[in-house]
Amino acid sequence: MVPRTQEARQHRSSEARRCWRSLSVTWDPRMRRRYHRARGRKGGPRADPLATLAWVGRSPMVGLMDPRSAEWRGHYAIVDPDHAPHGVLETADAVLAGGCAVLQLRFKGSDDREHLALARALTARARAAGCPFVLNDRLDLALLAEADGLHLGQDDLPVSEARRLFAGPIGLSTHDRSQAERAGSEGADLIGFGPVFPTVSKERPDPVVGLEELRAVCAAVDLPVVAIGGITIERAAHAYAAGAALVAAIGAVSRAEDPRAAAAAFHAAGGTR
Repeated sequence: MVPRTQEARQHRSSEARRCWRSLSVTWDPRMRRRYHRARGRKGGPRADPLATLAWVGRSPMVGLMDPRSAEWRGHYAIVDPDHAPHGVLETADAVLAGGCAVLQLRFKGSDDREHLALARALTARARAAGCPFVLNDRLDLALLAEADGLHLGQDDLPVSEARRLFAGPIGLSTHDRSQAERAGSEGADLIGFGPVFPTVSKERPDPVVGLEELRAVCAAVDLPVVAIGGITIERAAHAYAAGAALVAAIGAVSRAEDPRAAAAAFHAAGGTR
């Protein structure tokens, strides 16, 4: 005999799937792809249907949440309070006005209240600009801030575990070809790969991978690749030419005299206006 609690859980899960099937018929093709990806890849991690419904219900950006789509091309903007001499909110406003496909917050401080408040402020700014907002590292704060996406590092929660609670796009940092090739089976929707060039925006960076390794990874993996690490506007064109879907910049934009113009240049270098 099935315990009542288990029976109730099964019923709720069944109802969530039924709702998803109905929604997937009426929403755009990107939404249907998100539904099928949330149900789980063959042999891969599965998202909880209720978590998926909760994410869809709260995110007005859901139509832009497919990292394989044309909207996720160009400048992947990262703002970091430690690298924002103009102010982190001011820098975010500048890059959103200048041009970016995605806005991500990287916060390495220890004050969770400040982190959450900043994430919520950036969520609102990004949505007002029609841009997806991604939070770095922290699944709990991403859920509380209602972030559109989550980005994890190699030492953070496994993507498969985060996927149980977070149905939005999840990116994964990778630093060599084997990590990049495993990312898809772990449930990542896109990968960051680097550092492509020497970087000063990160303490104790991983070894530089170089353009040729970036090119090899872009050809080998079936995921959008974000080139990161030491990217200047002069180097951005080479990273795009190597196959990167997006190019991430921190210091080259946030420390520029005119962050808005720098963001526009990075976005345009990828053929995006």
